[in-house]
Amino acid sequence: MAWESPVLGDAIGARVTVQYRAAADATFQTQFTGDLVIVGTKNASATNNKVYGLDAATGTVQWTFNPTGATAVDVVTGWPQVVYETNRVIVTTKSNGGTQASLWVLSTITGSLVQSWSYGDITMGLGGATNGTLYVGTASGKLYEFDPVTLGMVWSGPYDTGTNNVIVGWVWEDWEQRGRLYFSTTDGHVWAVQTSGGTAPPSLVWKTTLSGASAPLVLESNGALYVGGSDGKIHELRLTDGVDQKQATIGAGASAVGSPTWDATSGWLYAPTANGKIWAVPAPLP
Repeated sequence: MAWESPVLGDAIGARVTVQYRAAADATFQTQFTGDLVIVGTKNASATNNKVYGLDAATGTVQWTFNPTGATAVDVVTGWPQVVYETNRVIVTTKSNGGTQASLWVLSTITGSLVQSWSYGDITMGLGGATNGTLYVGTASGKLYEFDPVTLGMVWSGPYDTGTNNVIVGWVWEDWEQRGRLYFSTTDGHVWAVQTSGGTAPPSLVWKTTLSGASAPLVLESNGALYVGGSDGKIHELRLTDGVDQKQATIGAGASAVGSPTWDATSGWLYAPTANGKIWAVPAPLP
């Protein structure tokens, strides 16, 4: 073990991110001698969470956002995203029942607050777009495109999937078809929408019913996405029209299947199930 940080909070529930010194500008390189690890807390309280910047070589705290708890901050969620152009980090949180901010921009030089907005609970990871913007999905069923440099929303309004229809996990952009987004929602649907490239919200391309749909894995090379369901199967949906063209029952088919990952070397999908197992399945499905 290289190092151990001090106790930062009751728990750490979100992914940790890093700002790499070699990729950063002169301001960052002057401030820090190495990389910066950025981590947020998951405290029992919904009002006193913190974000820390740690020295990647030693674990020493370089800065703390909300050190005294004077700012009401709910638990940090998803995966903070560094914006190298401005030395900032975008952080998402829950909102303490809609009463607090949930989208935050912090300086990675000092940890100070740049700006915050209230969008209700944000529980999914920020999705990166090919044009450098971020996709923000809320627990109320709304999807936004956020410009992390100008700190403004790109679309004139959100794409609305339905009241309290939580976007599961993340939004996936098809890198071979710019602006085509894929995601799942807790009402049991997998979606494909197309952004306009301007300020208009996306338009629906297709929507496929799939009970207990996990976040999708998109494989453009197969022309398909893969998603787990509560029916104990992995489903292979055609990217062009959402047709559920193949299914593979996992084990006895008695346990819900989570989001699969893909091994590019072997070509296997690895799928977790609710009974505590991981399964290997070939892709395309047999």
